[in-house]
Amino acid sequence: MPITKEELLKHNRHVSLWVHSLNELSEEKWRKPIAENKWTVAEIISHLSAWDLYIIEHRLAIENEDFPISPIVEKFNTTAAEYARNHSKETILNEFAVNRQKLIECIENIDVQKLQTPFYRNLTILQYLGGFIEHDLHHQKQILDVI
Repeated sequence: MPITKEELLKHNRHVSLWVHSLNELSEEKWRKPIAENKWTVAEIISHLSAWDLYIIEHRLAIENEDFPISPIVEKFNTTAAEYARNHSKETILNEFAVNRQKLIECIENIDVQKLQTPFYRNLTILQYLGGFIEHDLHHQKQILDVI
């Protein structure tokens, strides 16, 4: 069943509130890997924030569908994780909040018809962004399991 604009917005608002609640985590839990040789909570949130910004700047902002080549995922993710190791919890959480709010505003401002027309790799914007719901939920579960 296809996702609706309202469901997409609801999900993104919910994740934003949930990530905000991570401010209550101790520094120890914030910097704790989710498993041996895995990312920390901080690195996961930085990773989500980096992808939000990428989607906004390199997918949704493109008017002529002349999309840039996707980044090398492993390098992109490594950069986001390194960023988290060098910045405070407050910085990471604030950047996530700003980027997710920008994403929400982008979605709000896209006409429903445009959301349902082919966009990227024959996906509609709703399908493309809907795929990131599973991504968010995967990482949310990882974090909830460790905290």
